[in-house]
Amino acid sequence: MNDRLRQKIDSVRQSLESGPDSYMFAEFNPGASGSADVLTGLPPELRDLLLVTDGLYAGVITVHSTRTIGANQFYCDDLDGGRDAWVCFGGNMDFPFMVERATGAVWWFPEMDAEYAFDSRFERLTGGIDDFIDRYVLGPGYAEQIPAPPEDRWYDFLVAQGLITEGA
Repeated sequence: MNDRLRQKIDSVRQSLESGPDSYMFAEFNPGASGSADVLTGLPPELRDLLLVTDGLYAGVITVHSTRTIGANQFYCDDLDGGRDAWVCFGGNMDFPFMVERATGAVWWFPEMDAEYAFDSRFERLTGGIDDFIDRYVLGPGYAEQIPAPPEDRWYDFLVAQGLITEGA
């Protein structure tokens, strides 16, 4: 993880800690211990993210913690290559986000109105976890993840923090 993104996460975490009701719309946990067995075998950008924040939720987006990531790998079973090729690292509601082990690219199921994620098409969202966090959790891409901005407290927080522009 680059220093700029790490600083951005730290700044957001500090802002959330100073907000008395921020736990209702977001939480960035402290980083995982480097010795956690679950970190072994994860794609490098995902491992780096978990060392900075061991799981998070930001509005509708969740990144699994080292404690919960293992229990969510069943989503990979329906994909070509299964768990050997993919890691489910989070989700938007019941729609998982996947990282492709071979490339580090982040994939998703964008048709959020589908009844079941696997009824949606599956497509590449970003080239990696860092870009995903920077653009879709902490940036303007978050608006694409929610049904109707600005009726979302995380979206409002991003605007108030100057991380996105209203209407972005």
